[in-house]
Amino acid sequence: MEREKLEEIISEHLLFLRSNGKEGKKAILSNAGLSGMHLEKADLQNANLNNADLSNAGLAGVILNNARLNSTDFTGADLEGASLISADLTDADFTNANLTNAILRGAVLTSAQLNNANLTGCDLTNAKINSADVISAQLTGAILSNTDLSNVNMTGSVLREAVLSNSELIDAILRNTDFRESDLTNADLSNSDLNNADFSGAVLIDAN
Repeated sequence: MEREKLEEIISEHLLFLRSNGKEGKKAILSNAGLSGMHLEKADLQNANLNNADLSNAGLAGVILNNARLNSTDFTGADLEGASLISADLTDADFTNANLTNAILRGAVLTSAQLNNANLTGCDLTNAKINSADVISAQLTGAILSNTDLSNVNMTGSVLREAVLSNSELIDAILRNTDFRESDLTNADLSNSDLNNADFSGAVLIDAN
């Protein structure tokens, strides 16, 4: 997509948001080719970007709250500090993406790919990450309270000092996962594969 056309769509979308739908036009960017585009701090909340290609895009500080992002390609993208509250990210691909300090509270990441992603300090409270691949990801200091991580594959990931209180890790694959000094209070680890997982210094009060 040409930059000029994209800027026009974003401008119309912003007008749509500010006028409560009375003016402008909601952004429909499904299947759009936006690889490598710079959209830092753009306001695209409630937009439709299903199946869009945002690989290697500059998305630091972007607002994608309540956006539709099914099967969207974020591989290698920079989403540092981005806000994706309650976004639908089912089957999205965040392989090698930077999500440092991003906010994904209540987001749906069912069956998403987060392999080798950097989620340091990320807020995933109440998110659904069930059946996702989160292999060798960095989640140091991440907040995953009340998060659904059932059937997730987190082999080799680092969750040091992460907060996973009241989270569901049922049937999760947690081989070689680093949980040192994390908070797993009331977490449900039923039937999980914990082979070589490191829980040194972790809080496991009432964890199953």
